[in-house]
Amino acid sequence: MPGHKRPLDDGSSVPKSKKTKVEKKLHNEHPVPSTSAMTMEEVDFPRGGGTSLTPLEVKAIRAEGTKEADKELFAVSELIAAEKAHVKRKKSKSDLKDQVSEAKKKRNDSVRIEHLNYKRLTPGVKVFGQVMSIQPLALVISLPNQLLAHVPITQITSQLTRRLESMDAEDAEDGESDDDKSNSPAQVPDLFELFRPGQYVRAVVTTIHTPGTTDVSGLGRVRDDAVKTSRRVELSLKPEQVNAGVQKGDLTNGYTLSAALQSVEDHGYILDLGISGASGFLPFKEAHKDDSEEHRLQVGALIDASVLKMSSNGRICTVTNDPAVFASSSISEVTNVTSVLPGASVHSLVTAVAQDGLNLQILGFFDATADEYHLPNAHKSLKMGQKVRARVLYDLPGSTPPRFAVTLSDHHLGLQTKYISQDQEGSPFHNAFPVGTILNAVKVKRVEPERGLLVELQPSLEGFIHISHVSEDRTAVLSASSGPWRVNTLHRARVIGYHPFDGILQLSLRPSVLEQKFLQAGEVRVGEILKGAIKQLTDSALFVSISGNVDGVIWPSHYADIPLKHPSKKFRVGGSVKCRVLIVDPERNRIILTAKRTLLETTLPILTSFEDVKVGVVTHAVIFRVSDKSLIVEFFNNVKAVVPAREASETGAKLIDAFIPGKIIKVRIIAVDSETRRIVASVRQAASTFTSGVTDISSISVGDTVEGVVTELHKVNAVLSLKPSDARALVSFTGLANHWDTTVPELKGSLKPGTTVNSLVVTSRNPEKGFVVVSGRPKTTMLKKGTLSMDTVTIGQIVGGRVTKHARYGAHVKLTSRIFGSLHPTDTCDDYESGNPFPAADSILKAVVVGIDKSSNHLSLSTRSSRLSPNVATPLVDREINGIDDLGVGETVRGFIKSVAEHGLFVMLGRGIDARVQIKELFDEYIKDWKSQFVVNQVVRGRILKSVSLMNCQVAGT
Repeated sequence: MPGHKRPLDDGSSVPKSKKTKVEKKLHNEHPVPSTSAMTMEEVDFPRGGGTSLTPLEVKAIRAEGTKEADKELFAVSELIAAEKAHVKRKKSKSDLKDQVSEAKKKRNDSVRIEHLNYKRLTPGVKVFGQVMSIQPLALVISLPNQLLAHVPITQITSQLTRRLESMDAEDAEDGESDDDKSNSPAQVPDLFELFRPGQYVRAVVTTIHTPGTTDVSGLGRVRDDAVKTSRRVELSLKPEQVNAGVQKGDLTNGYTLSAALQSVEDHGYILDLGISGASGFLPFKEAHKDDSEEHRLQVGALIDASVLKMSSNGRICTVTNDPAVFASSSISEVTNVTSVLPGASVHSLVTAVAQDGLNLQILGFFDATADEYHLPNAHKSLKMGQKVRARVLYDLPGSTPPRFAVTLSDHHLGLQTKYISQDQEGSPFHNAFPVGTILNAVKVKRVEPERGLLVELQPSLEGFIHISHVSEDRTAVLSASSGPWRVNTLHRARVIGYHPFDGILQLSLRPSVLEQKFLQAGEVRVGEILKGAIKQLTDSALFVSISGNVDGVIWPSHYADIPLKHPSKKFRVGGSVKCRVLIVDPERNRIILTAKRTLLETTLPILTSFEDVKVGVVTHAVIFRVSDKSLIVEFFNNVKAVVPAREASETGAKLIDAFIPGKIIKVRIIAVDSETRRIVASVRQAASTFTSGVTDISSISVGDTVEGVVTELHKVNAVLSLKPSDARALVSFTGLANHWDTTVPELKGSLKPGTTVNSLVVTSRNPEKGFVVVSGRPKTTMLKKGTLSMDTVTIGQIVGGRVTKHARYGAHVKLTSRIFGSLHPTDTCDDYESGNPFPAADSILKAVVVGIDKSSNHLSLSTRSSRLSPNVATPLVDREINGIDDLGVGETVRGFIKSVAEHGLFVMLGRGIDARVQIKELFDEYIKDWKSQFVVNQVVRGRILKSVSLMNCQVAGT
């Protein structure tokens, strides 16, 4: 093939260099401004538009050019100023053009700071987010710049999806044996077990739905506005999608990424990193640093992994899931721009400071921006050239060269929830200012003309008011210097939502919003009487508008005290109805009302929670269900009780014939089981003619000195009527014989009904059955000096003493002037609930010696009825625990809280036997403010998980 001839104008056959040749400008002594600021450059354009220059050379040439341009600009400015001083003339059009071009050039040196919006969220964009709420089949994610998205359950990990798909097949197989049942496909964990609100996640956009889309996987029909908004953007958390582009060379110490738990092995977990040719390994010692129970992580779970080391063959990457390591890890270099993942902590350099944010350079090469919503509280002190730590939010789509958005906010750097104070103490900001809170004075801090107002609630907390919520009328544009919403003006606002990721509240200034009584169902109080407007009447329900967009529903059984055949005659659309709040469901944003006149006008107590239910309370209830053997009645807020057939009627008629669902009846609470949360009520005992056999003993305390009259004599004890309360009391013949210094046969022969017995001490109470247990009061001679000696005292001996004070391990008891005793809370009674584990100071008590320490003249005591009267059959609810051998794994026991520590609770089970309860074992779901739920000396019930030593056993609290 013949070659091409060289063009005639090509002066030489020598190939030209591909590098750009820049001729230095020659400046005259008095340069004259030119109409063009451009300089002549001789440039060859290589094929393909590439360059052989290294990035460092390009950077150096750019810096040199900028320096020369600045020098020329300053020289021109000085010349113009000198000429103005001698000759006054009008500026020519060419001069103005020069100044405009120079200003534009200066502005172009900085990167424009942009906000993320739904238009820029295109499929493939990787973004950092925070779990806002957990739905049964989806996660609602809060994104930067007040955006929302959702993650279907099938987009968590591929392993979890496979477990979901195999659920039916696994359930159909019988006889399968699997030692690790928690990781079997038939027991797929709920999203509530895998995630918690406030958790940060890395995601990639998979689908963008059109606004108003309702057919979205995992969300279904919802009432919450935030969940509805999240339908628009669908995300995926799968590591193979989020980590796409990461190379094996990036997996160095400190690199963080998402991983899926693939399998459980002998010494740890195998993780799927989504990187070709590499897999992760999480050792048990790293996964359970504060956990004694192995195999707790579920197959299919998403793990935040921090790389520790890479194996020599480059195939196995050892990681840790320690949250502290994950939050503090940072990267200094990557092999490719695709290796910069959202959520990565990077060191950055401030290159420009603008009014609406910062320009930065991360990893020494890539440009980044941080808008005003993602700057720290002290951002005004940041200067150009300052080095700061940042966390990547997302990559700016369509940017060439690649650019990123980052955050410098304190709560993002620490991967924490935004708090109302800078020291991360107190309440989360959305708990301190719940939806519906009215703020009397918020200060306008910044005005975005076409978007809204950024206001300040307090120095460390901000709110955003969308332009549609500044006024009832449509506002086209906002002004920062004039008008009612200018900077530094104060306004009355109301919280209508929040954005967890940005740590900002959503506010409204609209008068209609401020005047609404309720904004959401959670603000409505159960039992409150309301007046609403009828919106719609259907065959299945009556819908009532309570306030604004808050509606309630009345079921047909609650239209009236009696069933209505024609409810349309009583309820007409547009009319008003008086009703009482029956049930509030904040999660579903639903309120259930009742229009029954009896419940509207009742003066009896309203039971809205299990804690409100007390034995002896008489109140109204609605029959919920009728069966052959019992009634199920309902109070307020889904509190239900069972009425046995024997307590339903005096006549013994069939329940189905005598009672119908929806009927209002009056009941009396006769039993409450706090462990099973079972409530037993009686219709028969609620009658005004019924005389209750349960006496109120609330005025009687353990340790009180009482006297009574014998009313009945039984086989092993006597029944007394205490004076003046007429409360029933039980005293054993053995205890009374010891009290009177006689024998049991002699006591039975002389004791008759009507006999007065005094100097008795209350040892335990049974409020549900209305009686107390008493015993003889210790004689004063027992307390005299010299009556008790350490040389003669024996185990099982009964002694008397006075309580002097309370210490960490129980009550201190003075027995003689030289001998003291201690009464551990677990040794005070056989039933921790009805007894008095902490007798009052200066009270006199009788106790049994259960331990002797002659070296310190100290005795261990017990006031248990089973110890004082071993021959009397008394109910033993809480048995003695004297050693670690008395406990078995899986056993349920009760104890007293010894202390509330940072990492959990310590519970006293017996003398020298304490249990540790970790935070994760306290509740079934994550509770941020868990410490407020517990106090020292509180009675708690737990299950033994594992015995560790003679002084420490681990218990899972319930």
